[in-house]
Amino acid sequence: MILQSQLKITLENGVSLSNDDIELLKALKECGSIIKTAKNMKISYKTAWDALNKINKNSELFTSKKNQGCTLNKKALELINKCEQIKKAQNFLVQKMLEKNINLEYISRIPLKLSAKNQLKVKILEINESIVNTDIIATLSTNEILKAKITKSSQKELGLKVGDEVIFIFKAPSLMIKKQDFSKLILPNLIKAKITSAIIGSQNCQITALTSDKQNLTAIIPNDVTMDLRLAVNDEIGVIIDPKDIIIGI
Repeated sequence: MILQSQLKITLENGVSLSNDDIELLKALKECGSIIKTAKNMKISYKTAWDALNKINKNSELFTSKKNQGCTLNKKALELINKCEQIKKAQNFLVQKMLEKNINLEYISRIPLKLSAKNQLKVKILEINESIVNTDIIATLSTNEILKAKITKSSQKELGLKVGDEVIFIFKAPSLMIKKQDFSKLILPNLIKAKITSAIIGSQNCQITALTSDKQNLTAIIPNDVTMDLRLAVNDEIGVIIDPKDIIIGI
């Protein structure tokens, strides 16, 4: 079975572009004239002219001057680039659907919304396998190190490899916060952050903080712990994440 997907782009002014329209713009970019574009696409000049005129009438994606050919503007070039990226993503998804024999009735649930508040972008540095589990060592853009412990089967299923950019996902209640002298501690999965807000409830407090590389963290801790630590907005804190509480997303 062969699966194919079609891309349709609607611009801000309501003009819709199909796959064929995008291919026509790409050909115009390469050829520089409508005559050469028609020849390259193996269509008549009138067909090419009518299609491009319709695209450009309200969009102003290219300029055409007598004896000087056609020139695509920055907006058109960005549009072509974005379409290429989307098509690659489509093809990747379709291929994965075929490989994994995904039940198509569940596709409508993509993208999933997660209840986990914390989703950190990291880059994998090391993959250390044992018989059952695998330690995934990753880094933030500030070179702070985080470790996730997942099953070896999950690691193989995800196809993780060194250099991959992934998402470390974990729930707010799983975080621990250190304040006094935390910078002197040598603990796994301790990263620096700065408190941006603190919302106190009847029993728990929601602490929101910003990591050194400007990613948001949310922790839910008991009110008495908040008071004991004397946490306040703009405080520098250390946030500890248990490697076993991290889920990896790709």
